[in-house]
Amino acid sequence: MPHSAPIQPKPLAASRWLGTEPLQHDVALRALAVFTIVAGHFELFSITGGAYFLLLLAGFSFSRFQLPGVLSNDRATGILSLALRVYLPVLLIYALQAIKAGAFDPLFFLPVRNLMPSAQGSFHFWFIDVYIQLQLMMALLLAWPQVRRATAVATWVHYLAWFALFWCLAKLVPGHFDAEHLYNRVPWMLGYLFALGMLIERTRTWEQRLVVSAVCLALLALPWALHGDNVAPTSTDRWWVACGALALVWGRTLTGPALLVAAVSALAMASLHVYLTHFLVANAMGRHLPDVPTWLGVMVALGFGVGFGRVWKWAERRVRARLPARQSRGDLPQAQLPLAQAQAEPATAHRPRKPTPDPKPAWQGSSLLPSEFGQGSRF
Repeated sequence: MPHSAPIQPKPLAASRWLGTEPLQHDVALRALAVFTIVAGHFELFSITGGAYFLLLLAGFSFSRFQLPGVLSNDRATGILSLALRVYLPVLLIYALQAIKAGAFDPLFFLPVRNLMPSAQGSFHFWFIDVYIQLQLMMALLLAWPQVRRATAVATWVHYLAWFALFWCLAKLVPGHFDAEHLYNRVPWMLGYLFALGMLIERTRTWEQRLVVSAVCLALLALPWALHGDNVAPTSTDRWWVACGALALVWGRTLTGPALLVAAVSALAMASLHVYLTHFLVANAMGRHLPDVPTWLGVMVALGFGVGFGRVWKWAERRVRARLPARQSRGDLPQAQLPLAQAQAEPATAHRPRKPTPDPKPAWQGSSLLPSEFGQGSRF
Protein backbone atom coordinates (compact mmCIF):
# COMPACT_ATOMS: atom_id res chain seq x y z
CA MET A 1 0.00 0.00 0.00
CA PRO A 2 3.05 2.96 -0.52
CA HIS A 3 5.22 5.77 -0.83
CA SER A 4 3.91 7.88 -3.67
CA ALA A 5 0.59 9.42 -4.53
CA PRO A 6 -1.62 7.23 -6.70
CA ILE A 7 -1.24 7.56 -10.42
CA GLN A 8 -4.42 6.82 -12.30
CA PRO A 9 -4.28 4.69 -15.45
CA LYS A 10 -3.53 6.91 -18.40
CA PRO A 11 -6.18 6.98 -21.13
CA LEU A 12 -5.03 4.98 -24.09
CA ALA A 13 -4.59 6.97 -27.24
CA ALA A 14 -6.58 5.63 -30.17
CA SER A 15 -3.38 4.71 -31.94
CA ARG A 16 -2.37 2.50 -29.02
CA TRP A 17 -5.62 0.63 -28.54
CA LEU A 18 -4.44 -2.14 -30.82
CA GLY A 19 -0.97 -2.20 -29.31
CA THR A 20 0.34 -4.00 -26.25
CA GLU A 21 0.94 -2.89 -22.67
CA PRO A 22 2.75 -4.45 -19.68
CA LEU A 23 0.70 -5.88 -16.82
CA GLN A 24 2.02 -6.85 -13.42
CA HIS A 25 1.31 -10.50 -12.68
CA ASP A 26 -0.06 -9.75 -9.19
CA VAL A 27 -2.57 -7.34 -10.75
CA ALA A 28 -3.68 -10.03 -13.19
CA LEU A 29 -4.04 -12.54 -10.35
CA ARG A 30 -6.11 -10.12 -8.28
CA ALA A 31 -8.44 -9.43 -11.19
CA LEU A 32 -8.78 -13.16 -11.88
CA ALA A 33 -9.63 -13.85 -8.24
CA VAL A 34 -12.30 -11.14 -8.26
CA PHE A 35 -13.77 -12.49 -11.47
CA THR A 36 -14.01 -16.05 -10.13
CA ILE A 37 -15.67 -14.78 -6.94
CA VAL A 38 -18.34 -12.88 -8.84
CA ALA A 39 -18.86 -15.68 -11.37
CA GLY A 40 -19.18 -18.19 -8.54
CA HIS A 41 -21.80 -16.15 -6.71
CA PHE A 42 -23.77 -15.79 -9.95
CA GLU A 43 -23.42 -19.57 -10.41
CA LEU A 44 -21.76 -19.16 -13.79
CA PHE A 45 -19.26 -21.73 -12.57
CA SER A 46 -17.88 -22.81 -9.22
CA ILE A 47 -14.23 -22.12 -8.49
CA THR A 48 -13.95 -21.37 -4.77
CA GLY A 49 -10.88 -20.11 -2.96
CA GLY A 50 -10.52 -16.66 -4.48
CA ALA A 51 -11.12 -15.03 -1.09
CA TYR A 52 -8.34 -17.03 0.56
CA PHE A 53 -5.93 -16.06 -2.18
CA LEU A 54 -6.93 -12.42 -1.77
CA LEU A 55 -6.01 -12.67 1.92
CA LEU A 56 -2.61 -13.84 0.78
CA LEU A 57 -2.43 -10.87 -1.60
CA ALA A 58 -3.39 -8.58 1.28
CA GLY A 59 -0.34 -9.78 3.20
CA PHE A 60 1.78 -9.29 0.09
CA SER A 61 0.52 -5.70 -0.23
CA PHE A 62 0.94 -5.03 3.50
CA SER A 63 4.60 -5.98 3.37
CA ARG A 64 5.23 -4.09 0.16
CA PHE A 65 3.29 -0.90 0.78
CA GLN A 66 2.19 -0.40 4.38
CA LEU A 67 5.07 -1.82 6.38
CA PRO A 68 7.80 0.42 4.88
CA GLY A 69 5.68 3.48 5.68
CA VAL A 70 5.13 2.32 9.26
CA LEU A 71 8.85 1.75 9.77
CA SER A 72 9.96 4.99 8.13
CA ASN A 73 7.39 7.04 10.09
CA ASP A 74 8.10 5.06 13.28
CA ARG A 75 4.41 4.78 14.11
CA ALA A 76 1.57 2.42 13.22
CA THR A 77 -1.37 4.82 13.06
CA GLY A 78 -1.36 4.68 9.27
CA ILE A 79 -2.62 1.09 9.48
CA LEU A 80 -5.69 2.30 11.35
CA SER A 81 -6.25 5.06 8.79
CA LEU A 82 -6.24 2.51 6.00
CA ALA A 83 -8.57 0.16 7.88
CA LEU A 84 -11.05 3.00 8.34
CA ARG A 85 -10.91 3.95 4.67
CA VAL A 86 -11.52 0.36 3.66
CA TYR A 87 -14.47 0.06 6.03
CA LEU A 88 -16.28 3.28 5.10
CA PRO A 89 -17.95 1.88 1.94
CA VAL A 90 -18.82 -1.24 3.91
CA LEU A 91 -20.64 0.93 6.45
CA LEU A 92 -22.57 2.53 3.60
CA ILE A 93 -23.76 -0.86 2.33
CA TYR A 94 -24.69 -1.98 5.86
CA ALA A 95 -26.57 1.28 6.47
CA LEU A 96 -28.62 0.80 3.30
CA GLN A 97 -29.40 -2.76 4.34
CA ALA A 98 -30.45 -1.64 7.85
CA ILE A 99 -32.72 1.04 6.39
CA LYS A 100 -34.33 -1.48 4.07
CA ALA A 101 -34.84 -3.98 6.89
CA GLY A 102 -36.15 -1.30 9.24
CA ALA A 103 -33.93 -2.60 12.04
CA PHE A 104 -30.84 -1.24 13.75
CA ASP A 105 -28.29 -3.28 15.66
CA PRO A 106 -24.98 -1.56 16.60
CA LEU A 107 -23.08 -4.85 16.29
CA PHE A 108 -24.24 -5.07 12.69
CA PHE A 109 -21.92 -2.17 11.82
CA LEU A 110 -18.81 -3.52 13.52
CA PRO A 111 -16.27 -5.82 11.80
CA VAL A 112 -17.03 -8.70 14.17
CA ARG A 113 -19.89 -10.57 12.53
CA ASN A 114 -17.55 -13.33 11.40
CA LEU A 115 -17.11 -14.08 15.13
CA MET A 116 -20.84 -14.23 15.87
CA PRO A 117 -22.50 -17.66 15.49
CA SER A 118 -25.88 -15.94 15.06
CA ALA A 119 -24.59 -14.12 11.97
CA GLN A 120 -23.46 -17.24 10.15
CA GLY A 121 -25.67 -18.02 7.19
CA SER A 122 -26.75 -14.39 6.89
CA PHE A 123 -25.47 -11.63 4.66
CA HIS A 124 -22.18 -10.16 5.87
CA PHE A 125 -18.75 -9.40 4.47
CA TRP A 126 -16.77 -11.99 6.37
CA PHE A 127 -13.62 -11.43 4.34
CA ILE A 128 -13.46 -7.75 5.23
CA ASP A 129 -14.08 -8.61 8.89
CA VAL A 130 -11.06 -10.92 8.85
CA TYR A 131 -8.97 -8.39 6.92
CA ILE A 132 -9.76 -5.57 9.36
CA GLN A 133 -9.05 -7.83 12.34
CA LEU A 134 -5.66 -8.80 10.88
CA GLN A 135 -4.88 -5.12 10.26
CA LEU A 136 -5.75 -4.30 13.87
CA MET A 137 -3.53 -7.14 15.07
CA MET A 138 -0.62 -5.79 13.01
CA ALA A 139 -1.26 -2.25 14.25
CA LEU A 140 -1.24 -3.49 17.85
CA LEU A 141 2.02 -5.38 17.35
CA LEU A 142 3.74 -2.56 15.51
CA ALA A 143 2.60 -0.02 18.10
CA TRP A 144 5.45 -1.31 20.26
CA PRO A 145 8.76 0.41 19.40
CA GLN A 146 10.63 -2.80 20.16
CA VAL A 147 8.59 -4.71 17.57
CA ARG A 148 9.13 -1.99 14.96
CA ARG A 149 12.88 -2.04 15.55
CA ALA A 150 12.98 -5.82 15.31
CA THR A 151 10.89 -5.74 12.12
CA ALA A 152 13.19 -3.14 10.55
CA VAL A 153 16.13 -5.54 10.77
CA ALA A 154 14.14 -8.74 10.20
CA THR A 155 15.53 -11.14 7.61
CA TRP A 156 13.69 -13.48 5.28
CA VAL A 157 14.14 -16.24 7.86
CA HIS A 158 12.20 -14.17 10.39
CA TYR A 159 9.29 -13.90 7.95
CA LEU A 160 9.45 -17.65 7.37
CA ALA A 161 9.26 -18.12 11.15
CA TRP A 162 6.23 -15.79 11.32
CA PHE A 163 4.48 -17.89 8.70
CA ALA A 164 5.30 -21.08 10.61
CA LEU A 165 3.94 -19.53 13.83
CA PHE A 166 0.64 -18.51 12.24
CA TRP A 167 0.31 -21.89 10.56
CA CYS A 168 0.84 -23.62 13.91
CA LEU A 169 -1.87 -21.41 15.41
CA ALA A 170 -4.27 -22.61 12.72
CA LYS A 171 -3.45 -26.19 13.62
CA LEU A 172 -3.29 -25.95 17.44
CA VAL A 173 -6.01 -23.47 18.42
CA PRO A 174 -8.88 -25.72 17.17
CA GLY A 175 -7.90 -28.18 19.89
CA HIS A 176 -8.98 -25.59 22.45
CA PHE A 177 -11.49 -23.55 20.48
CA ASP A 178 -13.13 -25.06 17.43
CA ALA A 179 -14.17 -22.43 14.86
CA GLU A 180 -15.87 -24.87 12.49
CA HIS A 181 -19.24 -23.37 13.41
CA LEU A 182 -17.81 -20.06 12.17
CA TYR A 183 -16.59 -21.79 9.00
CA ASN A 184 -13.01 -21.08 10.20
CA ARG A 185 -13.36 -17.50 8.92
CA VAL A 186 -11.43 -16.08 11.86
CA PRO A 187 -8.01 -14.40 12.02
CA TRP A 188 -6.23 -17.13 13.96
CA MET A 189 -7.26 -19.69 11.34
CA LEU A 190 -6.49 -17.54 8.28
CA GLY A 191 -3.60 -15.42 9.50
CA TYR A 192 -1.08 -17.84 7.99
CA LEU A 193 -2.29 -16.84 4.51
CA PHE A 194 -1.59 -13.19 5.33
CA ALA A 195 1.84 -14.18 6.68
CA LEU A 196 2.55 -16.26 3.57
CA GLY A 197 1.87 -13.21 1.41
CA MET A 198 4.33 -11.19 3.48
CA LEU A 199 6.89 -13.96 3.14
CA ILE A 200 6.47 -14.08 -0.64
CA GLU A 201 6.93 -10.32 -0.91
CA ARG A 202 10.22 -10.61 0.98
CA THR A 203 11.45 -13.48 -1.17
CA ARG A 204 14.45 -12.40 -3.24
CA THR A 205 16.94 -15.17 -4.03
CA TRP A 206 16.49 -18.39 -5.97
CA GLU A 207 17.08 -20.40 -2.81
CA GLN A 208 14.33 -18.53 -0.99
CA ARG A 209 11.97 -18.99 -3.90
CA LEU A 210 12.59 -22.73 -3.90
CA VAL A 211 11.83 -22.95 -0.16
CA VAL A 212 8.59 -20.95 -0.55
CA SER A 213 7.65 -23.10 -3.54
CA ALA A 214 8.09 -26.21 -1.41
CA VAL A 215 5.74 -24.67 1.19
CA CYS A 216 3.15 -23.94 -1.51
CA LEU A 217 3.38 -27.46 -2.90
CA ALA A 218 2.94 -28.85 0.62
CA LEU A 219 -0.25 -26.80 1.01
CA LEU A 220 -1.44 -28.33 -2.26
CA ALA A 221 -0.40 -31.93 -1.65
CA LEU A 222 -1.10 -32.49 2.06
CA PRO A 223 -4.81 -32.88 2.88
CA TRP A 224 -4.32 -31.49 6.41
CA ALA A 225 -2.10 -28.53 5.48
CA LEU A 226 -4.84 -25.94 4.96
CA HIS A 227 -6.95 -24.49 7.75
CA GLY A 228 -9.79 -26.61 9.07
CA ASP A 229 -10.76 -30.19 8.42
CA ASN A 230 -13.53 -29.33 5.98
CA VAL A 231 -11.24 -28.54 3.04
CA ALA A 232 -11.31 -31.54 0.73
CA PRO A 233 -8.01 -32.52 -0.98
CA THR A 234 -9.58 -31.78 -4.37
CA SER A 235 -11.07 -28.45 -3.27
CA THR A 236 -10.28 -25.50 -5.50
CA ASP A 237 -9.48 -23.59 -2.29
CA ARG A 238 -6.27 -25.59 -2.14
CA TRP A 239 -5.44 -24.97 -5.80
CA TRP A 240 -6.15 -21.26 -5.55
CA VAL A 241 -3.89 -20.77 -2.53
CA ALA A 242 -1.01 -22.95 -3.70
CA CYS A 243 -0.99 -22.12 -7.40
CA GLY A 244 -1.71 -18.44 -6.81
CA ALA A 245 1.18 -18.26 -4.36
CA LEU A 246 3.49 -20.03 -6.82
CA ALA A 247 2.45 -17.56 -9.52
CA LEU A 248 3.37 -14.70 -7.18
CA VAL A 249 6.75 -16.26 -6.46
CA TRP A 250 7.73 -17.04 -10.04
CA GLY A 251 5.55 -14.75 -12.10
CA ARG A 252 6.87 -12.24 -14.60
CA THR A 253 5.44 -9.00 -15.84
CA LEU A 254 2.96 -9.92 -18.54
CA THR A 255 2.29 -8.25 -21.86
CA GLY A 256 -1.14 -8.14 -23.46
CA PRO A 257 -3.43 -6.14 -25.72
CA ALA A 258 -3.74 -2.60 -24.44
CA LEU A 259 -7.52 -2.74 -24.10
CA LEU A 260 -7.40 -6.00 -22.17
CA VAL A 261 -4.67 -4.67 -19.86
CA ALA A 262 -6.75 -1.55 -19.18
CA ALA A 263 -9.84 -3.65 -18.37
CA VAL A 264 -7.92 -6.03 -16.10
CA SER A 265 -6.24 -3.13 -14.30
CA ALA A 266 -9.56 -1.35 -13.78
CA LEU A 267 -11.13 -4.51 -12.36
CA ALA A 268 -8.23 -5.15 -9.99
CA MET A 269 -8.18 -1.53 -8.87
CA ALA A 270 -11.91 -1.63 -8.04
CA SER A 271 -11.88 -5.06 -6.44
CA LEU A 272 -13.19 -3.85 -3.08
CA HIS A 273 -16.11 -2.07 -4.70
CA VAL A 274 -16.88 -4.99 -7.01
CA TYR A 275 -16.98 -7.24 -3.98
CA LEU A 276 -19.26 -4.93 -2.03
CA THR A 277 -21.79 -4.38 -4.82
CA HIS A 278 -21.96 -7.55 -6.89
CA PHE A 279 -24.21 -9.35 -4.43
CA LEU A 280 -26.62 -6.40 -4.50
CA VAL A 281 -26.55 -6.41 -8.31
CA ALA A 282 -27.28 -10.14 -8.33
CA ASN A 283 -30.31 -9.70 -6.09
CA ALA A 284 -31.64 -6.76 -8.11
CA MET A 285 -31.24 -8.62 -11.39
CA GLY A 286 -32.85 -11.73 -9.92
CA ARG A 287 -35.93 -9.70 -8.98
CA HIS A 288 -36.28 -7.48 -12.02
CA LEU A 289 -34.41 -9.26 -14.84
CA PRO A 290 -34.62 -12.96 -14.05
CA ASP A 291 -34.22 -14.04 -17.68
CA VAL A 292 -30.92 -12.24 -18.29
CA PRO A 293 -28.15 -14.71 -19.21
CA THR A 294 -25.86 -15.47 -16.31
CA TRP A 295 -22.73 -14.39 -18.16
CA LEU A 296 -24.31 -11.02 -18.87
CA GLY A 297 -25.22 -10.64 -15.21
CA VAL A 298 -21.59 -11.23 -14.29
CA MET A 299 -20.45 -8.55 -16.73
CA VAL A 300 -23.04 -6.09 -15.40
CA ALA A 301 -21.93 -6.74 -11.81
CA LEU A 302 -18.27 -6.22 -12.70
CA GLY A 303 -19.03 -3.04 -14.61
CA PHE A 304 -21.25 -1.68 -11.86
CA GLY A 305 -18.56 -2.36 -9.26
CA VAL A 306 -15.90 -0.60 -11.32
CA GLY A 307 -18.23 2.36 -11.84
CA PHE A 308 -19.11 2.51 -8.15
CA GLY A 309 -15.41 2.45 -7.31
CA ARG A 310 -14.70 5.40 -9.58
CA VAL A 311 -17.56 7.42 -8.12
CA TRP A 312 -16.44 6.58 -4.58
CA LYS A 313 -12.87 7.63 -5.29
CA TRP A 314 -14.06 10.84 -6.93
CA ALA A 315 -16.15 11.65 -3.86
CA GLU A 316 -13.26 10.74 -1.60
CA ARG A 317 -10.95 13.10 -3.47
CA ARG A 318 -13.49 15.90 -3.17
CA VAL A 319 -13.80 15.38 0.57
CA ARG A 320 -10.04 15.20 1.05
CA ALA A 321 -9.58 18.38 -0.97
CA ARG A 322 -11.85 20.22 1.46
CA LEU A 323 -9.96 18.99 4.50
CA PRO A 324 -6.90 20.84 5.83
CA ALA A 325 -3.85 19.99 3.75
CA ARG A 326 -2.20 17.93 6.44
CA GLN A 327 -0.94 14.39 6.59
CA SER A 328 0.27 13.11 9.88
CA ARG A 329 3.50 11.20 10.06
CA GLY A 330 1.60 7.97 10.45
CA ASP A 331 -0.94 8.44 7.69
CA LEU A 332 -0.53 6.44 4.56
CA PRO A 333 -1.01 8.11 1.20
CA GLN A 334 -4.05 7.26 -0.88
CA ALA A 335 -1.94 4.83 -2.85
CA GLN A 336 -2.14 2.25 -0.12
CA LEU A 337 -5.60 0.71 -0.18
CA PRO A 338 -5.56 -3.10 -0.09
CA LEU A 339 -7.16 -5.09 -2.85
CA ALA A 340 -6.03 -3.05 -5.71
CA GLN A 341 -2.40 -2.43 -5.59
CA ALA A 342 0.06 -2.89 -8.33
CA GLN A 343 3.70 -2.14 -8.39
CA ALA A 344 4.95 -0.84 -11.68
CA GLU A 345 8.17 -2.47 -12.72
CA PRO A 346 9.89 -2.48 -16.09
CA ALA A 347 8.39 -4.89 -18.57
CA THR A 348 11.53 -6.98 -18.31
CA ALA A 349 11.38 -7.15 -14.53
CA HIS A 350 11.52 -10.60 -13.03
CA ARG A 351 11.77 -11.91 -9.52
CA PRO A 352 13.80 -12.08 -7.42
CA ARG A 353 13.70 -8.33 -6.88
CA LYS A 354 16.72 -6.67 -5.39
CA PRO A 355 16.29 -5.39 -1.85
CA THR A 356 16.07 -1.80 -2.99
CA PRO A 357 13.22 0.68 -2.53
CA ASP A 358 10.24 -0.22 -4.68
CA PRO A 359 9.71 1.86 -7.82
CA LYS A 360 6.73 4.16 -7.98
CA PRO A 361 3.41 2.39 -8.49
CA ALA A 362 1.87 2.82 -11.92
CA TRP A 363 -1.65 2.80 -10.55
CA GLN A 364 -3.28 2.07 -7.28
CA GLY A 365 -6.73 2.17 -5.81
CA SER A 366 -8.77 0.56 -3.11
CA SER A 367 -9.72 -3.01 -2.58
CA LEU A 368 -9.94 -6.21 -0.70
CA LEU A 369 -12.11 -9.49 -1.02
CA PRO A 370 -13.83 -12.95 -0.40
CA SER A 371 -15.06 -16.08 -2.06
CA GLU A 372 -18.30 -16.93 -0.37
CA PHE A 373 -20.54 -14.49 1.49
CA GLY A 374 -22.21 -16.83 3.88
CA GLN A 375 -23.53 -20.29 4.10
CA GLY A 376 -27.19 -20.33 3.32
CA SER A 377 -26.88 -17.55 0.77
CA ARG A 378 -27.27 -18.42 -2.87
CA PHE A 379 -24.42 -16.05 -3.63
